[in-house]
Amino acid sequence: MHKGYWLVISVALVLINEVTVHWLVAVLVGHYNVDDGYAVAGRYFALGSFLFSAAFRALPYLILVPVAVISGLHYTVQGKSALWSALVAVAGIHFWGYWDMLEPLYTAEHASSTAALAIVFVPIHSVWMGALAGLLAFVLVKAGLLMFKR
Repeated sequence: MHKGYWLVISVALVLINEVTVHWLVAVLVGHYNVDDGYAVAGRYFALGSFLFSAAFRALPYLILVPVAVISGLHYTVQGKSALWSALVAVAGIHFWGYWDMLEPLYTAEHASSTAALAIVFVPIHSVWMGALAGLLAFVLVKAGLLMFKR
């Protein structure tokens, strides 16, 4: 697989987390300035908690790596499309899930008492959603290639 793919996996794993998304929600929804948003997002930061959530957050990416390396999908156009689609889906689900968990803190919406469970369940759900996105991309690109070969 191209080095860009590994770079995007690494950046997504590091940057799309509950702290970064909290900062973005504070700035974009809560109308904090950049510095105050950073202070609000990092107010209750604890390295142990962050690493605990990172273990769950890494799960879909750690599944994607051997699929990309061992499967041989990276040798075909439809395989590359599937791998990129799966990666975008996983990163997008992480971002959306953490945003959805944190947005009620800055709106009149009621914050659920179980919202913190999203830290565990968002990565778990992103595994099957990423697989589904990859499969869909594979099938659509394969069908498109077959149609244009005629």
